[in-house]
Amino acid sequence: MELLIVIAIIGILAAVLWVTIQPLELLKRSRDAARMQDLSNLQQAINVAVAETTSPTLAEVICKDIVVLPCLGDTDDLNSTKADGSGWVKVDVSSSTSYSLSSLPVDPSHPTVIYNYKADATGWEINATLESTMYASKMANDGGGDIAKYEIGTNLGLIP
Repeated sequence: MELLIVIAIIGILAAVLWVTIQPLELLKRSRDAARMQDLSNLQQAINVAVAETTSPTLAEVICKDIVVLPCLGDTDDLNSTKADGSGWVKVDVSSSTSYSLSSLPVDPSHPTVIYNYKADATGWEINATLESTMYASKMANDGGGDIAKYEIGTNLGLIP
């Protein structure tokens, strides 16, 4: 009888801990934290590249070597992690003297989930999907048009 009571108490404690800890939500949060860091690094690198470049137009900086606008990219592109403007972000973020990236990040859940990039003569946008409930409000309050995506950039209307 006492053994059954101990087993029941252990079972209740285990259930409470399981609900409290939510291991799947913790995994989602860790992936979202990585996404937020990736996007923050990209935003900083792109802003520095734009500020340091003396190209005649913004489009030449944010759509490197692309004649027809808009330019698009995502982390499914071939050679997608190249930071020289030929990767999924069409900005050379590898050559800045003050802040550069040696490679472009990919989503922690890649290839199931990807980052998207789009730019034209007016600006650029990068989108990512966040999964955890903790970061859900970031998608709705980022100033972009899609409440199911986290959007950064200078023109948050580029990616529908």
